[in-house]
Formats: sequence, C-alpha cells, structure tokens
Amino acid sequence: MPQKPQVDSHGVFLNVPYEHSYQKVFLALLAALVCLGRKPIIVAEVPDQGNGRLPRIYDALLRSRVSFHDMCCVSAAPPRFNMPFELGLAWTIQKHFSRRRYEVYVLESKKYRLQETLSDWNGIDPKIHENDPSRAIAAVLDCLGRHHLELTVREVLPVYQGVRDLLDDIKNKHAGNSVYSARIFREIVATMVLMAKDAGLLK
Repeated sequence: MPQKPQVDSHGVFLNVPYEHSYQKVFLALLAALVCLGRKPIIVAEVPDQGNGRLPRIYDALLRSRVSFHDMCCVSAAPPRFNMPFELGLAWTIQKHFSRRRYEVYVLESKKYRLQETLSDWNGIDPKIHENDPSRAIAAVLDCLGRHHLELTVREVLPVYQGVRDLLDDIKNKHAGNSVYSARIFREIVATMVLMAKDAGLLK
C-alpha cells in the first residue's frame, strides 16, 4: 500500500481558477499566505509521475494543512466543475482523516451566489473578495490570522504590489505568460518571501 504524503504543517493548497482575469486575486492570496508564514501549494508545482492530474491534486490536498477553494468561476461556457469537485475531495479528507487537523475555506466573488450554485454548502459562509486584492488579503487574514493579530491588510499590500510591479520581468525571465506555471509560481512566492522579510513581517 502506498504511503500517505507527509503533511506540511505550513502547507496551504489553493484550488482556484487558472484564469488571467483571476491573476490579481491569486497574487493577493499568495501575498497574504506568505506574510503569515504559510507555504502556498498549487497542483502545477506537484511533479507529474505519469498518473494524471487527479492523483496529484489528491496528494497535494493530503500534504496540506489548509485548503482554499474559490467558487467564483461559474459563468464559463461550457461550465467548469474542477473547483467544486476539488472542494468535495477536501471535505472528504477533512471528515475521513478525523485524527488530523485540516481546515477547508471557501471563497467567492459575489455575496449569496454560493447559496444557488452550491446549496449543499449552505450554513457555512464563504469569504467574499469581490475580485478585489485587498478583500482577498482580508479573507485570508480572517481565516488564518488568529496568531498574527497584529498583521494587517495595509502591511501585506506592499508585498502584493511589489510582485505585481515585477510580474512582467518575472514572466519574461521564464519565457512564460502564466502565473500558474510551476517556475513562475515558485519565483513569485520566493520574491514575496524576500519582500516580507525585508518588511519585517517574517523572521
């Protein structure tokens, strides 16, 4: 029987739409997680061992302590079911592995829409970011900032803005256009870590 992946106590899996229009919210989520000392994980950086995408997603969820699931991408044609499917996997992990602490958070861009698009989730309020980076940062701090009560959106924003301003250079360096590709994603996170340290937000 294959061994379960080792859990990273700082790991946070991001189940988000890999869309260019979502880029600013994605960067804001990364900035908030980095400034909290967390390790963002996306499936693109998980090595492909020839088994397909789904086992990689499941292993990434198992390796994480927390996962965020953004249900804002509901207007595509044809509709995309990846995000709610992965939320279902995360919920199952949370319930099945009852001896481990695992936190699942849901994001949305519009208030009350999740009551229609995913009514089974009713009773648990999603965090609403309205496609605004400041609100996305606030959502992460609300969920995970319990031990960093002094950390504010105002302190995290310069880290987000700094990488946003460097983004074209980072993309050109790696001859790519997508912040969701493994190499660009890793450099974004590494750059944010350096900026957070320079700002005194990380030791």
